[in-house]
Amino acid sequence: MRLRLQRLLLLLPPTAATASPQASQTMFQHFLPEAFFTSRQRCEVHAGCCLRKLGCSSLCLQPTMHTGITPEFSEMGIEEYTPWEGWSEEDKTTIEEHMNYYRNKIQEMQRKLELVTKCYAKGRLSEDLFVNIKVSKKPKSDLKAAILENRNADTFANKQDEDLIDFLTKHIITDNVTFTDFDVHTPRNLQELSLAIKQIKCNVDNEEKKTLGLHINAAEKYWEYKTLFKSLKKKNKMTWTKYLRENTEICKSYVNRHIQVYELVLMYPGLRKLNITFTELFKKKDKIKRIFSERPDVAVLWKEN
Repeated sequence: MRLRLQRLLLLLPPTAATASPQASQTMFQHFLPEAFFTSRQRCEVHAGCCLRKLGCSSLCLQPTMHTGITPEFSEMGIEEYTPWEGWSEEDKTTIEEHMNYYRNKIQEMQRKLELVTKCYAKGRLSEDLFVNIKVSKKPKSDLKAAILENRNADTFANKQDEDLIDFLTKHIITDNVTFTDFDVHTPRNLQELSLAIKQIKCNVDNEEKKTLGLHINAAEKYWEYKTLFKSLKKKNKMTWTKYLRENTEICKSYVNRHIQVYELVLMYPGLRKLNITFTELFKKKDKIKRIFSERPDVAVLWKEN
């Protein structure tokens, strides 16, 4: 391989011996075929040895690095990522505009570099080929205002809170809300309690339309049954989690999620009137609890049935 490199060096123009390390690196990479770079370590060692003869002692060749995206960015190590969930839609739009700008700018610079390198190796151009290279136009949006952590942090947080408040307000059911009545007798012992818990889950599963109200009614029963469990178990050291696992075959997280949502609804009964899914309410419950605790003017509106 070293001999191959030495032979390839003969193809370089004579001025390469007096060129800067950066220029020599560009020429060297330009003349070597892409398939030559099969081993990064061997290339760096042998190319370094040979190119030191040209006065480029600090040169270190970098073979193409493929990252799974467009080839023109592969050697830059640029990868695609899923957007952070904390970005607002406006921020995401701004960032994506600048990402596209920088990607296009990289392409533009690479084409110019390639043109200059070929010109350097082969001589003057017969025509101005630079006019064929599209110049990227920088976006007018303010990138720093979108990505800096300390930029209007309070304003950003307030906007997120206002968005959630608006979301809840827009999803209030104005008509009368119907509630499902689960016809389950009050359990008198732990065995009847397990049957009642399973019956509630069965009733929910059998409903064709699983509304938020349906889940909240089931959650109310689970909440009551957890309280009842504490009194029925008496001196039994069995925990609620172990009881659910061994006697109901129902996932503890399923029951506990319902109980957590019902505890929020107890504080803010107006949440019963939301036309959203149970999963949506569960995911937003912590944020709702925080906003309502910080905004009494908003919370009071949801304390009414």
